[in-house]
Amino acid sequence: MDMKNEVRVDPTRFYLQPRVSKEIVDYLKGRWMALESNIKGKRLFIRYLGRNGPPLKTSSLSDFRDILFRYRGLKPRTIYGSINIYSHLENRDDVKNPENILLSSPVWDVDGSLEYYRDIIKVAEEILYILDKYGIKKSSYLIWSGRGIHIHIHEKAFSRELTQKYNPIDISYAVVEYIIREAYPKIKDFIYKYREHKRPLNIENKIDIQRVFTAPLSLHRLLDVVCIAMKPDDLNNFSLEWINPDKYRHNTSWRDYEEGEGDELAYKAINEVGTYLAGYSPKPTSKIRHILREASKLHIIKGKIGRFQVMGLLQAARYYVIHRDFDKAKSFGLNRAIFYAWAKYYKPIY
Repeated sequence: MDMKNEVRVDPTRFYLQPRVSKEIVDYLKGRWMALESNIKGKRLFIRYLGRNGPPLKTSSLSDFRDILFRYRGLKPRTIYGSINIYSHLENRDDVKNPENILLSSPVWDVDGSLEYYRDIIKVAEEILYILDKYGIKKSSYLIWSGRGIHIHIHEKAFSRELTQKYNPIDISYAVVEYIIREAYPKIKDFIYKYREHKRPLNIENKIDIQRVFTAPLSLHRLLDVVCIAMKPDDLNNFSLEWINPDKYRHNTSWRDYEEGEGDELAYKAINEVGTYLAGYSPKPTSKIRHILREASKLHIIKGKIGRFQVMGLLQAARYYVIHRDFDKAKSFGLNRAIFYAWAKYYKPIY
Protein backbone atom coordinates (compact mmCIF):
# COMPACT_ATOMS: atom_id res chain seq x y z
CA MET A 1 0.00 0.00 0.00
CA ASP A 2 1.42 3.36 -1.04
CA MET A 3 1.51 5.66 2.02
CA LYS A 4 2.96 8.69 0.29
CA ASN A 5 1.02 11.94 0.02
CA GLU A 6 0.73 11.47 -3.73
CA VAL A 7 -2.80 11.88 -5.04
CA ARG A 8 -3.67 9.58 -7.94
CA VAL A 9 -7.42 9.04 -7.53
CA ASP A 10 -9.88 11.24 -9.43
CA PRO A 11 -12.31 12.26 -6.62
CA THR A 12 -15.27 13.14 -8.88
CA ARG A 13 -15.09 9.86 -10.77
CA PHE A 14 -14.75 7.98 -7.49
CA TYR A 15 -17.74 9.70 -5.87
CA LEU A 16 -19.98 9.16 -8.88
CA GLN A 17 -19.72 5.38 -8.52
CA PRO A 18 -23.27 4.27 -7.56
CA ARG A 19 -22.22 2.37 -4.45
CA VAL A 20 -20.08 5.23 -3.18
CA SER A 21 -22.75 7.86 -3.83
CA LYS A 22 -25.42 5.81 -2.07
CA GLU A 23 -23.36 5.29 1.09
CA ILE A 24 -22.43 8.98 1.35
CA VAL A 25 -25.96 10.25 0.72
CA ASP A 26 -27.50 7.80 3.20
CA TYR A 27 -25.07 8.98 5.86
CA LEU A 28 -25.52 12.69 5.14
CA LYS A 29 -29.33 12.81 5.24
CA GLY A 30 -30.29 15.42 7.84
CA ARG A 31 -26.66 16.36 8.47
CA TRP A 32 -24.74 19.51 7.70
CA MET A 33 -22.49 18.61 4.78
CA ALA A 34 -18.99 19.99 4.14
CA LEU A 35 -16.51 19.67 1.27
CA GLU A 36 -12.77 20.17 1.38
CA SER A 37 -10.47 21.13 -1.48
CA ASN A 38 -6.79 21.85 -1.71
CA ILE A 39 -6.07 24.87 -3.90
CA LYS A 40 -2.38 25.58 -4.46
CA GLY A 41 -1.47 24.00 -1.14
CA LYS A 42 -4.19 25.82 0.82
CA ARG A 43 -7.14 24.05 2.42
CA LEU A 44 -10.55 25.28 1.33
CA PHE A 45 -13.54 24.25 3.44
CA ILE A 46 -17.00 24.63 1.86
CA ARG A 47 -19.91 24.51 4.33
CA TYR A 48 -22.53 26.76 2.73
CA LEU A 49 -24.27 26.83 -0.63
CA GLY A 50 -22.77 29.91 -2.23
CA ARG A 51 -21.39 33.04 -0.63
CA ASN A 52 -24.47 33.89 1.44
CA GLY A 53 -26.48 30.71 1.01
CA PRO A 54 -27.84 28.14 3.46
CA PRO A 55 -25.87 25.27 5.01
CA LEU A 56 -24.71 22.66 2.53
CA LYS A 57 -26.88 19.51 2.62
CA THR A 58 -27.93 16.57 0.48
CA SER A 59 -30.87 14.20 0.72
CA SER A 60 -30.79 12.40 -2.62
CA LEU A 61 -28.41 11.14 -5.29
CA SER A 62 -29.46 13.96 -7.60
CA ASP A 63 -28.70 16.56 -4.88
CA PHE A 64 -25.30 15.00 -4.35
CA ARG A 65 -24.43 15.01 -8.05
CA ASP A 66 -25.61 18.61 -8.38
CA ILE A 67 -23.29 19.67 -5.56
CA LEU A 68 -20.33 17.88 -7.13
CA PHE A 69 -21.11 19.56 -10.45
CA ARG A 70 -21.56 23.00 -8.86
CA TYR A 71 -18.14 22.88 -7.17
CA ARG A 72 -16.29 20.89 -9.82
CA GLY A 73 -13.96 23.84 -10.47
CA LEU A 74 -12.71 23.65 -6.87
CA LYS A 75 -12.13 19.90 -7.19
CA PRO A 76 -13.54 18.84 -3.80
CA ARG A 77 -11.70 15.83 -2.46
CA THR A 78 -13.04 15.06 1.01
CA ILE A 79 -16.65 14.92 2.23
CA TYR A 80 -17.75 15.49 5.81
CA GLY A 81 -20.99 15.26 7.75
CA SER A 82 -21.97 16.85 11.04
CA ILE A 83 -22.31 14.80 14.21
CA ASN A 84 -25.78 16.35 14.52
CA ILE A 85 -28.93 15.57 12.58
CA TYR A 86 -31.12 18.65 12.32
CA SER A 87 -34.84 19.31 12.14
CA HIS A 88 -34.21 21.68 9.21
CA LEU A 89 -31.31 23.42 7.48
CA GLU A 90 -32.77 26.42 5.71
CA ASN A 91 -30.53 29.25 6.91
CA ARG A 92 -27.16 29.73 8.58
CA ASP A 93 -28.59 30.26 12.04
CA ASP A 94 -30.10 26.77 12.00
CA VAL A 95 -26.73 25.11 12.62
CA LYS A 96 -26.10 27.28 15.70
CA ASN A 97 -29.46 26.67 17.35
CA PRO A 98 -29.33 23.77 19.86
CA GLU A 99 -33.11 23.44 19.70
CA ASN A 100 -32.81 22.51 16.02
CA ILE A 101 -30.80 19.35 16.83
CA LEU A 102 -32.85 16.15 16.59
CA LEU A 103 -30.07 13.58 17.13
CA SER A 104 -26.33 13.57 17.71
CA SER A 105 -23.58 10.94 17.37
CA PRO A 106 -20.86 10.51 20.00
CA VAL A 107 -17.56 10.19 18.09
CA TRP A 108 -14.05 9.47 19.39
CA ASP A 109 -11.24 10.69 17.14
CA VAL A 110 -8.18 8.44 17.47
CA ASP A 111 -5.61 10.26 15.37
CA GLY A 112 -2.10 9.22 14.41
CA SER A 113 -0.17 7.79 11.47
CA LEU A 114 -0.40 4.77 9.17
CA GLU A 115 3.08 3.85 10.35
CA TYR A 116 1.72 2.63 13.67
CA TYR A 117 -1.83 1.78 12.68
CA ARG A 118 -1.75 -1.42 14.76
CA ASP A 119 -1.39 0.62 17.97
CA ILE A 120 -4.21 2.89 16.82
CA ILE A 121 -6.36 -0.24 16.51
CA LYS A 122 -5.40 -1.28 20.06
CA VAL A 123 -6.55 2.09 21.38
CA ALA A 124 -9.80 1.75 19.44
CA GLU A 125 -10.30 -1.74 20.84
CA GLU A 126 -9.98 -0.40 24.38
CA ILE A 127 -12.69 2.19 23.69
CA LEU A 128 -14.92 -0.48 22.16
CA TYR A 129 -14.33 -2.80 25.13
CA ILE A 130 -15.60 -0.13 27.53
CA LEU A 131 -18.58 0.65 25.29
CA ASP A 132 -19.45 -3.04 25.25
CA LYS A 133 -19.25 -3.08 29.04
CA TYR A 134 -21.88 -0.34 29.14
CA GLY A 135 -24.17 -2.26 26.80
CA ILE A 136 -23.22 -0.70 23.44
CA LYS A 137 -23.16 -3.86 21.33
CA LYS A 138 -25.10 -3.27 18.10
CA SER A 139 -24.88 0.50 17.76
CA SER A 140 -21.13 1.12 17.51
CA TYR A 141 -19.16 1.33 14.29
CA LEU A 142 -15.84 2.72 13.07
CA ILE A 143 -14.70 4.80 10.14
CA TRP A 144 -11.08 4.69 9.08
CA SER A 145 -10.26 8.40 8.90
CA GLY A 146 -7.13 8.15 6.76
CA ARG A 147 -4.46 8.22 9.47
CA GLY A 148 -6.59 7.00 12.32
CA ILE A 149 -10.04 5.83 13.39
CA HIS A 150 -13.31 7.56 14.24
CA ILE A 151 -15.37 5.48 16.65
CA HIS A 152 -19.10 6.23 16.42
CA ILE A 153 -22.19 5.39 18.41
CA HIS A 154 -25.21 5.51 16.13
CA GLU A 155 -27.30 8.57 16.94
CA LYS A 156 -30.46 6.44 17.23
CA ALA A 157 -29.00 4.31 20.02
CA PHE A 158 -30.50 6.81 22.48
CA SER A 159 -34.20 6.63 23.25
CA ARG A 160 -36.69 9.36 22.44
CA GLU A 161 -37.37 9.71 26.16
CA LEU A 162 -33.68 10.49 26.76
CA THR A 163 -33.31 12.95 23.87
CA GLN A 164 -36.41 14.81 25.04
CA LYS A 165 -34.93 15.13 28.53
CA TYR A 166 -31.43 16.16 27.40
CA ASN A 167 -30.29 17.94 24.27
CA PRO A 168 -28.64 15.32 21.97
CA ILE A 169 -25.37 17.25 21.81
CA ASP A 170 -25.19 17.20 25.61
CA ILE A 171 -25.46 13.42 25.41
CA SER A 172 -22.70 13.15 22.79
CA TYR A 173 -20.31 15.44 24.65
CA ALA A 174 -20.79 13.76 28.02
CA VAL A 175 -20.52 10.21 26.64
CA VAL A 176 -17.30 10.94 24.72
CA GLU A 177 -15.68 12.66 27.70
CA TYR A 178 -16.78 9.96 30.17
CA ILE A 179 -15.32 7.11 28.08
CA ILE A 180 -12.04 8.94 27.46
CA ARG A 181 -11.59 9.45 31.19
CA GLU A 182 -12.24 5.79 31.89
CA ALA A 183 -10.01 4.57 29.05
CA TYR A 184 -7.08 6.89 29.71
CA PRO A 185 -5.21 4.67 32.23
CA LYS A 186 -5.19 1.86 29.64
CA ILE A 187 -4.25 3.99 26.60
CA LYS A 188 -1.87 6.54 28.11
CA ASP A 189 1.19 4.35 27.34
CA PHE A 190 0.37 4.48 23.61
CA ILE A 191 0.01 8.26 23.77
CA TYR A 192 3.31 8.55 25.63
CA LYS A 193 5.04 6.17 23.19
CA TYR A 194 4.43 8.47 20.21
CA ARG A 195 4.56 11.86 21.96
CA GLU A 196 7.72 12.91 20.06
CA HIS A 197 6.54 11.48 16.75
CA LYS A 198 5.90 13.77 13.79
CA ARG A 199 2.25 12.80 14.12
CA PRO A 200 1.64 11.89 17.77
CA LEU A 201 -1.07 9.42 18.67
CA ASN A 202 -3.90 11.36 20.23
CA ILE A 203 -7.49 10.97 21.35
CA GLU A 204 -9.60 13.90 22.46
CA ASN A 205 -13.14 15.10 22.91
CA LYS A 206 -13.86 17.15 19.78
CA ILE A 207 -17.60 17.36 20.26
CA ASP A 208 -18.98 20.84 19.60
CA ILE A 209 -22.13 22.18 18.03
CA GLN A 210 -20.68 22.57 14.51
CA ARG A 211 -18.35 19.56 14.47
CA VAL A 212 -18.07 17.45 11.31
CA PHE A 213 -16.33 14.13 10.72
CA THR A 214 -15.38 12.26 7.56
CA ALA A 215 -18.29 10.54 5.81
CA PRO A 216 -18.17 6.81 4.99
CA LEU A 217 -16.38 6.21 1.66
CA SER A 218 -14.96 9.71 1.51
CA LEU A 219 -11.40 10.06 0.30
CA HIS A 220 -8.77 11.35 2.69
CA ARG A 221 -7.80 14.97 2.03
CA LEU A 222 -4.16 14.09 1.27
CA LEU A 223 -3.58 10.34 1.20
CA ASP A 224 -4.86 8.07 -1.53
CA VAL A 225 -7.01 6.10 0.87
CA VAL A 226 -10.76 5.73 1.31
CA CYS A 227 -12.47 6.12 4.67
CA ILE A 228 -14.23 2.79 4.99
CA ALA A 229 -16.77 1.86 7.66
CA MET A 230 -16.28 -1.18 9.91
CA LYS A 231 -18.05 -2.93 12.74
CA PRO A 232 -16.06 -3.82 15.90
CA ASP A 233 -15.55 -7.46 14.83
CA ASP A 234 -13.83 -6.30 11.64
CA LEU A 235 -10.86 -4.89 13.55
CA ASN A 236 -9.41 -8.35 14.20
CA ASN A 237 -8.73 -8.84 10.50
CA PHE A 238 -8.15 -5.25 9.38
CA SER A 239 -5.48 -4.67 6.74
CA LEU A 240 -4.33 -1.49 5.03
CA GLU A 241 -5.44 -3.08 1.77
CA TRP A 242 -9.00 -2.43 2.91
CA ILE A 243 -8.55 1.32 2.42
CA ASN A 244 -7.19 1.10 -1.12
CA PRO A 245 -9.65 3.08 -3.34
CA ASP A 246 -9.28 0.52 -6.13
CA LYS A 247 -10.31 -2.47 -4.00
CA TYR A 248 -11.65 -1.16 -0.72
CA ARG A 249 -13.51 -3.28 1.81
CA HIS A 250 -16.46 -1.47 3.38
CA ASN A 251 -19.11 -2.69 5.84
CA THR A 252 -22.58 -1.27 5.17
CA SER A 253 -23.75 -2.37 8.64
CA TRP A 254 -22.79 1.02 10.07
CA ARG A 255 -26.55 1.63 9.77
CA ASP A 256 -27.34 -0.96 12.47
CA TYR A 257 -28.42 0.20 15.92
CA GLU A 258 -30.66 -0.68 18.85
CA GLU A 259 -32.75 2.13 20.25
CA GLY A 260 -32.18 2.72 23.95
CA GLU A 261 -28.91 0.77 23.97
CA GLY A 262 -26.98 3.91 24.92
CA ASP A 263 -29.31 5.23 27.63
CA GLU A 264 -27.57 3.74 30.66
CA LEU A 265 -24.20 5.08 29.54
CA ALA A 266 -25.67 8.49 28.75
CA TYR A 267 -27.24 8.91 32.19
CA LYS A 268 -23.97 7.94 33.89
CA ALA A 269 -21.95 10.26 31.67
CA ILE A 270 -24.18 13.31 32.13
CA ASN A 271 -24.26 12.86 35.89
CA GLU A 272 -20.47 12.58 35.99
CA VAL A 273 -19.37 15.04 33.30
CA GLY A 274 -22.19 17.54 32.98
CA THR A 275 -23.44 19.04 29.74
CA TYR A 276 -21.90 20.83 26.77
CA LEU A 277 -24.52 23.53 26.45
CA ALA A 278 -23.95 24.73 30.02
CA GLY A 279 -20.86 26.49 28.67
CA TYR A 280 -22.05 27.13 25.14
CA SER A 281 -22.22 30.70 23.87
CA PRO A 282 -23.40 30.95 20.25
CA LYS A 283 -21.41 33.05 17.81
CA PRO A 284 -23.17 36.21 16.60
CA THR A 285 -25.93 35.44 14.12
CA SER A 286 -26.14 37.17 10.76
CA LYS A 287 -28.65 39.71 12.11
CA ILE A 288 -26.52 40.53 15.13
CA ARG A 289 -23.54 40.95 12.81
CA HIS A 290 -25.70 43.37 10.80
CA ILE A 291 -26.35 45.41 13.97
CA LEU A 292 -22.63 45.48 14.70
CA ARG A 293 -21.84 46.62 11.16
CA GLU A 294 -24.39 49.43 11.44
CA ALA A 295 -22.88 50.45 14.77
CA SER A 296 -19.43 50.57 13.20
CA LYS A 297 -20.76 52.89 10.48
CA LEU A 298 -22.25 55.15 13.15
CA HIS A 299 -18.87 55.30 14.82
CA ILE A 300 -17.26 56.47 11.59
CA ILE A 301 -19.90 59.15 10.95
CA LYS A 302 -20.26 60.56 14.45
CA GLY A 303 -16.73 60.01 15.60
CA LYS A 304 -17.84 58.65 18.95
CA ILE A 305 -20.40 56.25 20.41
CA GLY A 306 -21.66 56.96 23.91
CA ARG A 307 -22.77 54.64 26.68
CA PHE A 308 -26.40 55.00 25.62
CA GLN A 309 -25.76 53.56 22.14
CA VAL A 310 -23.58 50.76 23.50
CA MET A 311 -26.20 49.79 26.09
CA GLY A 312 -28.96 49.77 23.47
CA LEU A 313 -26.88 47.61 21.12
CA LEU A 314 -25.93 45.08 23.80
CA GLN A 315 -29.45 44.77 25.15
CA ALA A 316 -30.87 44.34 21.62
CA ALA A 317 -28.34 41.59 20.89
CA ARG A 318 -29.14 39.92 24.23
CA TYR A 319 -32.87 39.90 23.49
CA TYR A 320 -32.35 38.49 19.98
CA VAL A 321 -30.10 35.65 21.18
CA ILE A 322 -32.82 34.57 23.63
CA HIS A 323 -36.03 35.22 21.67
CA ARG A 324 -34.93 35.36 17.98
CA ASP A 325 -37.26 38.32 17.24
CA PHE A 326 -35.32 41.04 15.40
CA ASP A 327 -37.92 43.85 15.55
CA LYS A 328 -38.73 43.34 19.22
CA ALA A 329 -35.00 43.16 19.95
CA LYS A 330 -34.51 46.70 18.63
CA SER A 331 -37.43 47.98 20.70
CA PHE A 332 -36.22 46.18 23.81
CA GLY A 333 -32.69 47.51 23.39
CA LEU A 334 -33.87 51.11 23.04
CA ASN A 335 -36.29 50.88 26.00
CA ARG A 336 -33.71 49.26 28.23
CA ALA A 337 -31.08 51.86 27.30
CA ILE A 338 -33.57 54.66 28.11
CA PHE A 339 -34.33 53.06 31.47
CA TYR A 340 -30.67 52.78 32.45
CA ALA A 341 -30.00 56.36 31.31
CA TRP A 342 -32.94 57.57 33.43
CA ALA A 343 -31.83 55.53 36.43
CA LYS A 344 -28.26 56.78 36.15
CA TYR A 345 -29.40 60.42 35.91
CA TYR A 346 -32.07 60.49 38.63
CA LYS A 347 -30.62 57.78 40.89
CA PRO A 348 -33.98 56.85 42.44
CA ILE A 349 -33.61 55.65 46.02
CA TYR A 350 -35.82 52.62 45.38
